[in-house]
Amino acid sequence: MESKKDNSGSKKGLVIALFVILAAVIGILLYMNMQKANQIETQHNTIELKDQELNKKIEEISGLKTELEQIKQQRDEIGLKSDSLQLKIDNLNAMVKELKSKNAGNYQKRVDFEKQLSEIKKQRDNLLNEIAEFKTKNEQLSSEVQNLSTEKTQLGDSISNLKNTKSELEAKVAIASILKADNLKIEVMDSKGKVREGDEFKSKRIDKLKVTFTLADNKVAKKDKKNLYLRLIEPSGAALFDMATGGGSFEVDGKNVSYTAKQNVEFSNTKQLVTFVYSKGSEYVRGTHKIEIYQDEYQIGEASFTVK
Repeated sequence: MESKKDNSGSKKGLVIALFVILAAVIGILLYMNMQKANQIETQHNTIELKDQELNKKIEEISGLKTELEQIKQQRDEIGLKSDSLQLKIDNLNAMVKELKSKNAGNYQKRVDFEKQLSEIKKQRDNLLNEIAEFKTKNEQLSSEVQNLSTEKTQLGDSISNLKNTKSELEAKVAIASILKADNLKIEVMDSKGKVREGDEFKSKRIDKLKVTFTLADNKVAKKDKKNLYLRLIEPSGAALFDMATGGGSFEVDGKNVSYTAKQNVEFSNTKQLVTFVYSKGSEYVRGTHKIEIYQDEYQIGEASFTVK
């Protein structure tokens, strides 16, 4: 009886021992699984973190590449050379490609990338400063050009005004320098040389016509030769002229006008006396005749007489 009890107790002890060992193994396995899960989670988190850093770096490089492309465009627009910029842009493209392929994982490559990025950023800043300085200078030049253009316009206006003023002054001087025939007197001489003065004459007593006048004081007029013309106009309105006796034509207000006699007089501004003697060679028609005196194209005196 005692032997059977001992065998039964041994079996129970063995079962209990097996359960304990099994529980220990299960515990160990559970612990190892938990450790592995934690390790996997840590690795997963590390990979996610690295991916985030990688994406951030790719975004940084892509942004820098975009900036360089914009800088290149601006330099091209303002005529600055930008050949080396394209090489840097190509380098950044290569970096992005390598990062996306995840071939830049080793430490040395990361260090090289950071050095290159640092240098490119410095060059970017220098280029931006250069463009800013260029634009400032360009604005200053544009302002100077605008000021010069304004000054040129103002100068042109001033010159135009001066020309207009000069033209006006010249016109006034030209008008002021026109001579005036003062004390215009008409006399006739008969065939015997007898002189008669007045404003009415008998036709048969007129052999020659004598017209005298003085050139009035004129301090503006130049002291040089002046062309003086006498026009003898008959009652019909026609001017007597005969080229054989010194007649001809000249311009008045752009029109050809006949004259009866002409003299070139050296003007001395001494109230000098001028005398015209005209011989018609035939009888004068009855009616009122008019005498007109011209200096060049300007009429400077007139008088009339009647023939009976």
